Amino acid sequence: MATFQDEEAASKVRARLESLTHSDLQEFFARSFERCPDPDQAARNLERWLRATSNPHEHLAHLLSTPQLTPLVMLLLGASQPLADAVIQNPELATLLTDPRVLQQVPNTVELLAEGRRLASSSTSYSHTLDRLRFLKQKTLLPLTVSDLAGIRGQEEIWRGLSHLADALIRLAFEAATRQARGSQDQDSGPSPDLMVVAMGKLGGEELNYSSDVDLVYVCPDGLEPSAEAELSKTCEMLNRALADRMGRGALYRVDLR
Repeated sequence: MATFQDEEAASKVRARLESLTHSDLQEFFARSFERCPDPDQAARNLERWLRATSNPHEHLAHLLSTPQLTPLVMLLLGASQPLADAVIQNPELATLLTDPRVLQQVPNTVELLAEGRRLASSSTSYSHTLDRLRFLKQKTLLPLTVSDLAGIRGQEEIWRGLSHLADALIRLAFEAATRQARGSQDQDSGPSPDLMVVAMGKLGGEELNYSSDVDLVYVCPDGLEPSAEAELSKTCEMLNRALADRMGRGALYRVDLR
């Protein structure tokens, strides 16, 4: 059974959730938090998540119907506050964490690029595009982290998945920054062939971890016209900010330029 540091506070959370969902949660609280590094935090985040949903009873019923996978959701809610905040910010994403097929998937760069471009095509502004990229990171990172915490995947697979995610997001941000620098919203307008973004360090070796910076080098040929060089310089500056600026969903990556 789960051991709460503050049993009284946990009991109050349970009582509020029982009132909210019209359910008896005594057994749920006794069993679902056993693997949590911080059951108290997980319980608080569970309440925040359910209150953020449009139908708390329905979402709780889904958790109760997947008793083998529900502890993984609680594990995430009690292990990482930033990721718990992502679930609370996007309540629908929690269903990904109880889908065994999703937990078995490793992020694929090609598929992520396709999804990112689809999201960008429906965005209404440059800042909205950057928000959509941050949403894509949240959506991809949540099940990957759960599969890591649960021991479903080995460390090298996790590093590779994180690296593929970063590769896709950097490419997508590069495309968006290029369009913005040119003053064009044409989704088919790709980056200039005169500018190359090269990944170094852990990203270049597909060994990125959760807290890694991304080490990047920007390369362009000598002898460019001043106007072309100015445009590429503007694109690089915008890409740096697209990746590193904090927005409502946080930053994509800290950038270390070599």
